[in-house]
Amino acid sequence: MLRTACILVATGVAQLAAAVAVLHHGVDDPELTRERVGNILTGRVSTWRGGGPIVIILLDGQRCVSELTGRDVARLTRGWKRLVFAGSAAMPLQADSLPEALRLVTLTPGAVLVLDEAPSQSGVTIVPLDAGTD
Repeated sequence: MLRTACILVATGVAQLAAAVAVLHHGVDDPELTRERVGNILTGRVSTWRGGGPIVIILLDGQRCVSELTGRDVARLTRGWKRLVFAGSAAMPLQADSLPEALRLVTLTPGAVLVLDEAPSQSGVTIVPLDAGTD
């Protein structure tokens, strides 16, 4: 039983290590960490280090969102609705497909999208979210 638990933990780390943040080409945040991305996704951080607003693009089915925040996209969206109702945030943009999500990142200044693995897309900045960095 212990062997099975160790394998599951190792698999989870390997999956999370491939996670990336896809940023609009105008975003310059060289110190983007896993912790900061988790705080962005939960609404605790709303501006980039340079002062510009962060626009979150959500794509359902990305395991890394759950692993970074402890919430799946549906639950994360419910939390955002509460922030919007309180007047303290704007709703993240939701994409129905990966091509649509990448198009939104390309066209939206300040946009960030978190994916399980790096896409092959030009015109965006891809930042690996290494499992060892916080």
